Amino acid sequence: MTSNLDFDRLLEAMLAAEGPSTAPPETLDAALRASRAVSQRRPLVRAFDGRSWPAATVSVANPQATRLATIGLVALLAVALVAAAVTVGSRLLRLDGFVEPTWTATGSMREARLQHTSTLLLDGRVLVAGGGSATLATAELYDPATETWSATGNGSASRAWATATRLIGGKVLVAGGTLDGDPSAELWDPATGTWTDTRPMTIFRTQHAAVLLPDGKVLVIGGGQTSVGVPGAPSAELFDPATGTWTSTGPMTVWRASPTAAVLHDGTVLAAGGFGTGPLLDSAELYDPDTDTWTPTGSMGVARADGTTATLLEDGTVLVAGGPGGYAETYDPATGRWTPTGPMAEGEGGHAATLLGDGRVLASGGTISGGVASNVAQLYDPTTRQWSLTTPMLEPRISGVAVLLDDGSVLVTGGSSENQGGPLSSAERFSP
Repeated sequence: MTSNLDFDRLLEAMLAAEGPSTAPPETLDAALRASRAVSQRRPLVRAFDGRSWPAATVSVANPQATRLATIGLVALLAVALVAAAVTVGSRLLRLDGFVEPTWTATGSMREARLQHTSTLLLDGRVLVAGGGSATLATAELYDPATETWSATGNGSASRAWATATRLIGGKVLVAGGTLDGDPSAELWDPATGTWTDTRPMTIFRTQHAAVLLPDGKVLVIGGGQTSVGVPGAPSAELFDPATGTWTSTGPMTVWRASPTAAVLHDGTVLAAGGFGTGPLLDSAELYDPDTDTWTPTGSMGVARADGTTATLLEDGTVLVAGGPGGYAETYDPATGRWTPTGPMAEGEGGHAATLLGDGRVLASGGTISGGVASNVAQLYDPTTRQWSLTTPMLEPRISGVAVLLDDGSVLVTGGSSENQGGPLSSAERFSP
């Protein structure tokens, strides 16, 4: 293996006005062969720092020496630059191992679903429940290894706009969203594939939000309090898996239906936007589990509700995306302030958002101007705070539901192919 010192010695010989012909042939050959490797391992300026200059200097009184040094230095630079160009060119041709992101169709669900839930299980499978054109009580399982769907036990009630939360032990809590205004909730057990009723919520909820708290309890936030989403009291409640009971929290600052919600790194919960008793809301508030209280925080730049997503980023800020003109912004818990990002590359909401393993956020599907369904897929880069288009989905989807699988790919299921259209049974998988 050639030493970097061979390259340095050749340069020393030339700069000392000895010319490349005075360097030992084996050193010259080895250094030239190593030039490509050197150009990749270190910046070219490394050759010109203080460690490479010899004590001797070139004398302008010796034209021959000066000419030899100049020719040698130019030749050396030419070799290094050509090697670097070849390296860059080859990387461009090979894309340096880059593989274009792809969407692939996976097996279709057993039933078409819209406004359903999708939950990653501890064993890597995915539970999909409810939804449909007529609200469904059915549920099914997706196995990423075989890309197949299989039926699992039916729930006790038909549900849409419900929430599903995987508990610490692996069971899944599904709550609300019944057509008859029943405040029921139930648990699905992956060990048996069966559903069991748990105690009902304190009130009926639909179009609410639910998050798992660090202590294992589930916080259910806002939502309509009749089957058609009529406003009610600004309330939230907690489910305790240890006792199977529900208890009301301190009152929220305002009533919210279709809010976005995210658990922050300190264990508090951000709830933002939604439908209020009047116009759409731009306000936000924080829930503190230690004090069981809600307090206002900074307001968003625009009001928003349906079709908006909230994603907790790796740095602890929250990305909220969707709204007029593809407006997106981040919330900083340290300051309580919102800061706009670059606008979404396309679309105005109705997408699914997924935090990828590399820290970027995938927004899949949604609507474009006029409420038309889109197959656009785009990525948010938290480093640049910009959005860029990526490989489009196989088909347009509004309100598709996405989940990150254990292998880093993203499964997107169901939704609708048009605004107010019927549900889809298809599913597809994004490989970043």
